Amino acid sequence: EKDLSSALLCRRRDRAIGEKLSGGITYQKLEGLADPMRKEVALARKEIDSVNK
Repeated sequence: EKDLSSALLCRRRDRAIGEKLSGGITYQKLEGLADPMRKEVALARKEIDSVNK
């Protein structure tokens, strides 16, 4: 019972952190920013792979 309540508190805290991450940037916004970067990384990896072949 104690573990469950502490887990719930942690989840609530994490959500609060996610909603107000670094001065009002929401987690969703961060994910939106990360998405194009992931695509760039994937492209760069493809280029490196083609150079290495």
